[in-house]
Amino acid sequence: MLYLINKPKGISSFDVIRMLRKKFPKKTSMWHTGTLDPLAEWSMLIATNKSTKLIPYIDWSKKTYVFTVFLDGNTASGDLWTEIIHFPKEYVEEKRMNISHEIIKEYIEVSILGKQTQIPPIYSAIHINGKRAYQLARENISLEMKAREIEIYKSRMINFCYPSVTIEVTVSSWTYIRSLGMDIWKHFWLGWYITFLQRTCIHNMPIISAQKIEEFDPNISISYDSILHAYIKRFLTNDEKDDILNGRYIANNTNITEWATVFFIYENQYLGIWKIVWQDIIIIRNNII
Repeated sequence: MLYLINKPKGISSFDVIRMLRKKFPKKTSMWHTGTLDPLAEWSMLIATNKSTKLIPYIDWSKKTYVFTVFLDGNTASGDLWTEIIHFPKEYVEEKRMNISHEIIKEYIEVSILGKQTQIPPIYSAIHINGKRAYQLARENISLEMKAREIEIYKSRMINFCYPSVTIEVTVSSWTYIRSLGMDIWKHFWLGWYITFLQRTCIHNMPIISAQKIEEFDPNISISYDSILHAYIKRFLTNDEKDDILNGRYIANNTNITEWATVFFIYENQYLGIWKIVWQDIIIIRNNII
């Protein structure tokens, strides 16, 4: 089963898992998509039992965030996790003369759009040599973060009242909002740190539709259709259903000859996942319900 959960500010992704486990039988397997910032409020997806097999396929969708950046100082982590170092007033006043409502709006709503490479923050959950990056950063170990390709689809400035800027962005997976804050800093040569961060939408599902942990009902799940709508579907006959569930080959009658991921469906139930590679069919997962 899949569940959309509203992770409140102040707890980690694993805290959410730990709290929700109490609502299920003891042997229920459970995992989440993505590691979430404890200082932020997020809409997050939880998968249980066989649905955990879908996680690699549902963690690549667009996500929408609202966040506030302050430009009058700096922190090592890029947010309120570490101490704020405020710049001298004279320096801040000099630098702020270079920006206005129109200039920063133009940068946020036009200049940062599109595909680009982004360097993740050192205070992140990326694994490096068996440890999380933020653990190494707290030990003052020098890190070289590798750039990743991301895409910013939409960006708009909600409010600008110096020294704060509030922004809404829709981005690809693996986009770090704190790195966007760093981009603003580099462009305007001001300090930066994020004081508010909320993921408001994931997989086209707004946070308002997410369940709160304290009101969680295991009977209110998310349909596979709402998550996997962008993938190709292959509807099975009764004989093909048995073949798929037993890992046997079936004919490729999808008219697809190039690489693709296809989901098998039988009587509105998702039974498995295949890949088509130059007309060859590779069954990746079956029994996913």
